[in-house]
Amino acid sequence: MYRVTYFFQNVFEEDGYSNVTSLSTTIHPRQEEDGSLVRTITNIYIAATLIELIGIVCNIVVIRVMRSPGFDELPQSFLRLSLGITDLVGLVILLASKVFYYIYQTNVWNLSSYSCKAFQFGFVIAQLDILLVMCICIERIIIVSRPLEARVLLTKTRVRVMVICCAAFLVVWHFDVVFSRDLVMVTGPNNNTYYSCQCSEFFMEHVPLFCTIKDILNEVMFYVGPVVVIIILNILTIIKLRRRNLASKNLGGNERRREEQLRAVTITSLSISITLVVLLLPTFIYVIVSCLTSEAGCFHSDDVMATVFTMLSTSVSWSINFALYFLTGSLFRQELCNVVICISCVSQEGIV
Repeated sequence: MYRVTYFFQNVFEEDGYSNVTSLSTTIHPRQEEDGSLVRTITNIYIAATLIELIGIVCNIVVIRVMRSPGFDELPQSFLRLSLGITDLVGLVILLASKVFYYIYQTNVWNLSSYSCKAFQFGFVIAQLDILLVMCICIERIIIVSRPLEARVLLTKTRVRVMVICCAAFLVVWHFDVVFSRDLVMVTGPNNNTYYSCQCSEFFMEHVPLFCTIKDILNEVMFYVGPVVVIIILNILTIIKLRRRNLASKNLGGNERRREEQLRAVTITSLSISITLVVLLLPTFIYVIVSCLTSEAGCFHSDDVMATVFTMLSTSVSWSINFALYFLTGSLFRQELCNVVICISCVSQEGIV
């Protein structure tokens, strides 16, 4: 959550050099004469916004398809439905914040202390995506390893409980933002002052290391830890799936078709998790570099290009699942066609 919030603030904060809407006149003095850099950053920012718009539509379609009869009874469909809702919420918050800035020429989190807390807390929901992808990997390794027991272990009710527990843990863990985050007056590189939504002055004075330690724990618990688990589970899943493929060569009839269906769903799940890990790599590199080089500390960087590019990768990670489902899932394509036909039939009946 915090890395997304800080990236967004780094682009929009009125600090004298990173306001994208007037980037040509407010860019850092060291980059002032580099017109190509200004155009590149602006183009990346526009591309990210377009991707967010497309991602909102695609996630709405994913949610609708996952609620169709072909998916409704499958336990894994609830995981993908939850992932679609999570990505949709993140994109809506991000895009709404940009629209608000263009209309009112101020950041939504700068309106009041409450908007600051609400904005940061809103991204808690979007951070659920990596936990859901980890749950998808766990579900796949169980099905590939123990397909018979999986029918008992992975019921739709248990999958729902697993998702609810992840969401509840995320909200409880991040509930401190209600108390620890606030609007703070800071001084920019050009000695101009502006408000920034960050660790409150009270916490900085009485518990100076609280926010720093919490941010580090957040990265470990909601990035490094899940990514390591996802990578390990993916390796194990690929190994076990390959063994099942070799063992199923002599099968025929219904058993062969079931193995092909299992392989297809597993490939989709692998593509989701691997893509997320790849798209999060710029975030990880950004955090490490900012921790080592930025005087402002982790999550803050003087390199506007790195900040905007990282925002682009975040927008893509929240928007790409529709394409992955469509490319790797025959059942998804079939249900998508059914949904489109159903909607067109309803429209024609309305016209008649």
